[in-house]
Amino acid sequence: MTGLVSGATRQLDALVRGQVVGQDITIAIEAKRYKRPVSIGTIDEFVGKLLDVGCDRGVLYAAGGFSEAALSRATNARNPGIGCVHLAPRADGALMRSHTGLGPVELAFEEHLDRIVGVHRTQEYDVWLRSGVANLYRH
Repeated sequence: MTGLVSGATRQLDALVRGQVVGQDITIAIEAKRYKRPVSIGTIDEFVGKLLDVGCDRGVLYAAGGFSEAALSRATNARNPGIGCVHLAPRADGALMRSHTGLGPVELAFEEHLDRIVGVHRTQEYDVWLRSGVANLYRH
């Protein structure tokens, strides 16, 4: 994806485009498999990337968690908004494993949807999500 401000090619793990109450929304998703907690600098870099590519929101997944300063920076970010999700590794070191053919980013997105939509996640919601109104793009 080309940055709107920089004109440079920017790499994203995934990009979600859709509509919420008739308004277009774009969410960038990135995953960091660091052993250490993500720092405030990484959050600042992510905010800069989101501003450059014109995303409304971003979700950052991290295997090593987040420092307190990073969580504070992300929590207080307003435009673009930032969500942080800690993906704790299993005992065997894997973040997640699937036999469904979905990759780690797609699985993380599915897990995140379960958390944010929760009991309201219905079969109709899943059909809508996959209908093309909201698409998951890999970049």
